[in-house]
Amino acid sequence: MKKISMFIIIVSIIFIPVFSQIYKGKGKMRGIVSDENGNPIAGVKVKLFNLKAQGGYDTKTNKKGIWKAFFIRGGQWYVDLIKEGYEMKKITTPVVKESNGKMIEIETTLKKVEGQAMSKNLLKEYEKGNNLYNSKKYKEALTVFNNIVKESPDTYIINLGIGNCYMQLTDYDKAIDSYKKVIAKEPKHIDAIIAIGNCYSNKKDSKTALIWYAKIDATKIKDAVVLYNIGVFNFNASKSKEAVKFFKLALKTDDKYLDAYYQLGLSYIGLAKMKEAIAVFKKYLIIDKDSARSKGVKQMIKDIGGTL
Repeated sequence: MKKISMFIIIVSIIFIPVFSQIYKGKGKMRGIVSDENGNPIAGVKVKLFNLKAQGGYDTKTNKKGIWKAFFIRGGQWYVDLIKEGYEMKKITTPVVKESNGKMIEIETTLKKVEGQAMSKNLLKEYEKGNNLYNSKKYKEALTVFNNIVKESPDTYIINLGIGNCYMQLTDYDKAIDSYKKVIAKEPKHIDAIIAIGNCYSNKKDSKTALIWYAKIDATKIKDAVVLYNIGVFNFNASKSKEAVKFFKLALKTDDKYLDAYYQLGLSYIGLAKMKEAIAVFKKYLIIDKDSARSKGVKQMIKDIGGTL
C-alpha cells in the first residue's frame, strides 16, 4: 500500500536533447500557449520532466503557440513554460492511461511582465538551479534561486523552488514562508497550498495541515497520487467524509488505483456505509483477485454483511 508521503511540487528539470528510451510509451501531450488577449506566443521554451524516469527534455512553441510531446511514457509530467518578458508558468499533468494513446490537452496563458523580467542570463541561472536541485545539491540550488529572486523580484514563482529546497532540507518554517510568497501573488495556487499543507504535516501539526488542505479545489488536481495522499491524511485524522471525496477523485483520474479503492472502502466503513463499502471492495477484487490483501478484502466483505 502506498503510504502518505511528502508529495511536494518538484521544481527540478533535467534537460536531455534527444528522446531516450526511458520516455517511450503511447502517451501524448499537446499544448497551446497564448497571451492574456488570446494571441498565440511563439518561441516559448517548454521544459518537461518525468517523475518516474527522473529525466526530461525541452521543446518550443511554434508560430501558432503549439507544442507537442508524442510517444511518452505514463506517469506524472512537470512542465515549465518560459519566455523572456513573460511570467514563468509551472504546471503538472499525469499521463495515466498511456496504453490507450489518449491525447493530453493543455491550454496555458502567460502574462507579460512589466518592468523587471527574467533576462537570458537569469534563465540560464534558473536552469543551473534546477540541475543542482535534481542532483540533490539543495543548499547550492537555494543560493541560485535566492539570487534570481533578489535580482528579479517579479519572478515570484521561483519561490516554489526555494520552498522545495527548504522542504528537502527539513526547514519547514522557511519553506512555508517561501510558498506563502507565491500565494500572496496567486491566492489559489494549488501547488503552493498543497506544499504548505505538506509542511505542516511534516511538522506533525495535523490541525493546521487540514486547514490548508481544505483550501484546495480538489477538482483542479489531476494527480491521482496527490489526491490519494490527501485522502489518507484526512482518513488518519478521522475525517472519513473528506477522505471519501479525495479517494473518489483519485479513482476518477486513475480507475485502476488499487490503494484508493482499498482506502475508499475503509472510509465508507468509518462512515457506517456498509453497502457502499461492499461495492467498492468488489471493484477492488476485479483488479486484484489473488494477493494477500485481496484475501483480507474478501474477509471484510463477509464481516460487514456482504457476499462474494
